[in-house]
Amino acid sequence: MRLHIFFVLLIVILSLNITACAKGSPDSSFKASESDPLVDGILKEGEYGYSQEITAVGITVSLSRNKDKAWIGLESASTGWIAIGFNSTVMNDAHILIGYVTDGAVHFKEQVGVDHRHVDPKNNVLTKYGMSEKDGKTTLEAELPLTALMNPGQTSLNLIVAIGSPDDFASRHTFRKSLSVKVE
Repeated sequence: MRLHIFFVLLIVILSLNITACAKGSPDSSFKASESDPLVDGILKEGEYGYSQEITAVGITVSLSRNKDKAWIGLESASTGWIAIGFNSTVMNDAHILIGYVTDGAVHFKEQVGVDHRHVDPKNNVLTKYGMSEKDGKTTLEAELPLTALMNPGQTSLNLIVAIGSPDDFASRHTFRKSLSVKVE
């Protein structure tokens, strides 16, 4: 009986992983945007030039850029910590933006992944950030120089997103996913 329950749970977990795919058009890509997002910790419909949903867990990743700057938006249907890392599909070597909101107070760090942990970077790259938590959703937005996010001629952008249930910087993630976004 226990073996039967184990296999049923395994099938459910695997099916959730398969359905945690991106919602939207498979040919969408990260292009230069017509307008710049407002970094206020609130994602608005149409604010970003690129958006991808991970529907199974309620995460939205949004990106915009112009010739000099890039913007990252991350929203999760959770009230714990949220994080997005760029320039890697795993935590190691990723430049990570992580934060949470407790009783209206924003807690935010810019970090670099080292193996399965994160540390302060040698150089911070952000120029602005904003976070909010409202109606069971946590949102993080950031502005940074385009050159910190990608190199000229780069054709894809590697990202990793993660969420955790407690409000802290040390707990292990409850969900993580790597993404590779086509760049035009």
